[in-house]
Amino acid sequence: MEQLSERLRLQRDNEGHQLRLLSRTDMVRFCNRVAFLAKTGVFGAHHRVNVIRYVRNIVNRIRVMGLTGPGQVLEGLPADFALSIQDIPDEPEDTG
Repeated sequence: MEQLSERLRLQRDNEGHQLRLLSRTDMVRFCNRVAFLAKTGVFGAHHRVNVIRYVRNIVNRIRVMGLTGPGQVLEGLPADFALSIQDIPDEPEDTG
């Protein structure tokens, strides 16, 4: 979630604080940034998979718990601010 938060702070004029303005584009940018960090060796390919999987699970859990509904803490979070199973990269092959 820290990686996602950092992306929103850096890429959005409102630093991601206006939930209604978040979109699928923000998630795609997040995935691209995580891929870049893995490709440049900031962290490994397994970590890339785990970060994206974790963010997907948390965002899905937020929705299941109803936290995006009226009067809730994340009211107005758009439905397309999400990751699908297809967004999770394949597990890298071990080269050992």
